[in-house]
Amino acid sequence: MYYNVTLNRVPLGDTVEAVNLVLNEHQAGVTEGGSVDMIWINGDNFKTLKEAELLFGPWSEAIPNAAHVNWDDPSISFDFGVSVDGLESPWGSAQMVFVYNSAYVPEPPGTFEALAEWVHANPGLFTYSAPPDFHGLSFVKHMFYWAADDYSVFQQPFDQAVYDSIAPKVWAYLNDIEPDLWRGGDTYPTSIGALQDLLANSEVYFGMSLNPRRPSTLIGNGTYPDTIRTWVMDTGTLTNKNLGGY
Repeated sequence: MYYNVTLNRVPLGDTVEAVNLVLNEHQAGVTEGGSVDMIWINGDNFKTLKEAELLFGPWSEAIPNAAHVNWDDPSISFDFGVSVDGLESPWGSAQMVFVYNSAYVPEPPGTFEALAEWVHANPGLFTYSAPPDFHGLSFVKHMFYWAADDYSVFQQPFDQAVYDSIAPKVWAYLNDIEPDLWRGGDTYPTSIGALQDLLANSEVYFGMSLNPRRPSTLIGNGTYPDTIRTWVMDTGTLTNKNLGGY
């Protein structure tokens, strides 16, 4: 069906560029014909735009595919703890997997404790992308889930006391492995793309991905060798839904 809609995709270096553009235009009094109509936003940006009342809607539960969405699922009805209220629609899901080169690592570590042992025994061959890169942030978040006796505490409103009880274990772990990371932990890959390059060139033996299919794609296009494999920790992994609004 033809709706007389022209889609003009504009690449961004960072989503916050578009968010700031919307905020600036609003502050300048632009209420119609702005530069951005539709945007993929993460939880922080969604919170910013929702609080500024700059999101269209509610609309998401009225579209045809909404009939197939479980709106009672907290990972859909909330975005980083903020109620969606019909202002975003899910369009995909993500799951964090670790990536390794089986030519050098026959059996990947199944726990964070075992990962630390491997890092110390093989200095320079593991690293993670530096936050605020989303993959680096997810690695650190994953560690918080590991460090907590009950991961459900992170599905509640922020509690400083809970954070203070768990964070020291995470920082102690990261500080402990840092000297044996790639380049002695003096620097980190700035993006997931940079980490993928290190793995592809065998400068490190591990990587990570929030798309379980991505490593297969990189093998298929020749970026990764065909010895690349994925795994998740024995205690589980992170998953989330991709949501979009306008």
